[in-house]
Amino acid sequence: MRETKQAVPAVGTAIRILRHLSLVESARAYQIADELAISRSSCHGILKALVEGGILGFSRRTKAYVLGTALIPLGALAAERDWYIRLARPYLREWVETTQLTIFVARLLPDREFIVVDAMNSSHIIKVTVSVGQTFPVTSPAMGGAQVAFMPEADAQRMIRSSGRRPPDRETVADNDAFLAELPKIRKRGWAVSRTQYYRNANAVAAPVLVDGQVTFVVCSLGSTQDLPAEGIDRFGVAIKKVADRIADEIRNAIVHGVA
Repeated sequence: MRETKQAVPAVGTAIRILRHLSLVESARAYQIADELAISRSSCHGILKALVEGGILGFSRRTKAYVLGTALIPLGALAAERDWYIRLARPYLREWVETTQLTIFVARLLPDREFIVVDAMNSSHIIKVTVSVGQTFPVTSPAMGGAQVAFMPEADAQRMIRSSGRRPPDRETVADNDAFLAELPKIRKRGWAVSRTQYYRNANAVAAPVLVDGQVTFVVCSLGSTQDLPAEGIDRFGVAIKKVADRIADEIRNAIVHGVA
């Protein structure tokens, strides 16, 4: 029993390390330990195990850790075997071709962060881009609104009020009460919007893919304030909802016909 109790926190810490390294190019052991508030000795032991498994890489020159090459085939297999993503991808491609705006699919994780599971970026030379594996807080106005608006009210209240603040270099909803007040409006129209509330120079629209009343994932599109201006953004909100609804129909059809 003692071994199991010790192993479980180690796994959790390893996951946190991997997520941290997905957000930075590289980091040394002490930087990772300090950033994640874990002991340096524990951090070093977990890093060593991850390097031995090929999950992380280590540079003897810089003494820094990076994501390892063993993750590449694992990530590719996960994406290929996720049939939700396969069903959604044609609609993402169509959106980019039609609007020239970046679009992505995100799922809410148990730790109350969204993770991007598929993305197609704008073809503009100057653009707002998103990467697979990138994470966003549940209080992100567009994504968070699209997800939380369709949760039971008590769960929504608890999730938003217990969410921590993001670093100061990123904006998020400053007033949780204002965020929660928007949820009935989002629920009624079926889509959410962010007007420079997360990224200072970008707007976004998002809609939930609802299957059997549950949010399977969220579809979100974003662009610079020039490419996706606040004036007239409602038409993009209506359009992203149509995309989400079409993906939901594909999923339901796949379930009915035993494809999934």
